[in-house]
Amino acid sequence: MKWDRIVFGLVLTVMGLTGCASPPVAEDGAPPDRALYDGKPAYLSDTLFPVQSAEDAISKADAALQGGDTDLALLYYIRALEMDESSYEAAYKIGQIH
Repeated sequence: MKWDRIVFGLVLTVMGLTGCASPPVAEDGAPPDRALYDGKPAYLSDTLFPVQSAEDAISKADAALQGGDTDLALLYYIRALEMDESSYEAAYKIGQIH
């Protein structure tokens, strides 16, 4: 009976250690999903919810937020932040929603 416990403990230890293996890495050191595509991600929202500028996205987000649609507002604030990374207003309002 004592050997059963020892063998069981060893099996659990080996199983636990195999779960700690690191994920595969591409040749350049990037994660494997980045090796497939280096450009900016394309979103369906680019065509469904077009905006001309970061200010346009913020104004549409403000209107959506006043209408109670926080999901749409968040989408527009994120688009504004993508268009103008220095937009503190968009970043602040994303934080407010969260």
